Amino acid sequence: MMGKQPGTYLWTFLVALSTLFYHIFAYNLERTNSLALLTIYGSLFIVYLLLYKYGRDHFAQMVGAGLLFRLILLFAIPNLSQDFYRFIWDGELMLMGTDPYLYTPDELFKEVSGKMPDAGILYEGMGALSASHYSNYPPLNQVFFALAAFLGQHSLEARVIVLKLIMILGDLMTLWFGARILKLLQKPRSLLLLYFLNPFVILELTGNLHFEGVMMGFLTGGLWFLFRKRYPLAVLFIAASISLKLIPLIFLPLLYMHYTNGQWLPGTKRTLGALVFTGAILLLAALSFTPFTSFTNLEHFTASVNLWFSRFEFNASLYYLAREVGFWIKGYNVIGSIAPWIPVITLGTVLALCFNKRNGEPKQLLTSMLWAITIYLFISTTVHPWYLATPLILAVMLHKKYMVVWTGLVMLSYTAYAHPEYKENALLLWVEYGVTFIIFYLEMIRRKRIKAF
Repeated sequence: MMGKQPGTYLWTFLVALSTLFYHIFAYNLERTNSLALLTIYGSLFIVYLLLYKYGRDHFAQMVGAGLLFRLILLFAIPNLSQDFYRFIWDGELMLMGTDPYLYTPDELFKEVSGKMPDAGILYEGMGALSASHYSNYPPLNQVFFALAAFLGQHSLEARVIVLKLIMILGDLMTLWFGARILKLLQKPRSLLLLYFLNPFVILELTGNLHFEGVMMGFLTGGLWFLFRKRYPLAVLFIAASISLKLIPLIFLPLLYMHYTNGQWLPGTKRTLGALVFTGAILLLAALSFTPFTSFTNLEHFTASVNLWFSRFEFNASLYYLAREVGFWIKGYNVIGSIAPWIPVITLGTVLALCFNKRNGEPKQLLTSMLWAITIYLFISTTVHPWYLATPLILAVMLHKKYMVVWTGLVMLSYTAYAHPEYKENALLLWVEYGVTFIIFYLEMIRRKRIKAF
């Protein structure tokens, strides 16, 4: 009888090693301990690349390993982000019949402190910045927050577990539809392991409860139905992704071009169909806001979202360079002058991408979407690590490696939290973006294939 192949022994050992590292990361690590964070994450990332190299021919087993890694995190309180406290706060408000967009936690705390389970823990945990601002999480997010609050009852840990199970289901949805898209593209489904086994995805989404993964589950589903010309389901899934995170809105012009087979005005019937398709997505996403409709709610929500463009700065690249030029010329931070141009440049980029006549092909649509979201992140004022989940899955399906590299380097941004005054390290930013830009240039502009993994 033949025994196990040497490769099987190796990836079994790598799975066991990853299991140990994930347990240490989730249950013994503090965000302020940068050395431990980077050491453990770096080790996880190296093991992940080895797992992909030696285990990708064992797809089912690797998916099982990815599920195991996520389940290890199930009972851990998130340690890289405090956003989940605000998620649960908003969910509890929904159960109480209070509109989460209407008041800030600062305004409500005294009133709800005797009614909301763990109100003091949630209020202190979310931090002063979140507590002083209105909720900026779209409606479908709020539904999931309320579901976690309802099922978790009076236990903080139980509510976190419910949220983590939602994250895992989102990743499985991405895996399911992604595999079908890859089959359509005639690419191996093993490429999805670069997403599903990625420690960035596991730690930021399941571990720290960011909904980008759930959003991508709906978006990949919408793309699959679009490619199969099942337009009603495509509308439903894409609208749901927008109602979770607004970022898919930037893809709408490209979806229009795909529907018209890469032509702006392909004829009355097809043009009308494309307008109805994209209009239905917008309408359905807008209708998801109707339970919260009021001018006050709209004003609070848009003001909160606008803060991310006009005031906050974190882990930026090209924006920081422009800001330094502004300091040199003006002598002060020019974010107020630069930030309004970010959506303009993003829209201009998307419209320029629309002129590619091959957008009617699935591969070119995904490529244009990847270009759009990447440029947006390169010019943004704020790039939290979990924002990379969207371009990562697009890059993986196109077999582009620069996003995988970026997810390996983005954890350098957490060194800012090691300082009480919150200070970013310019050298580490140069390392993160320097390497990312080089590989991006080689893959996306020079169109060279990177064969490192």
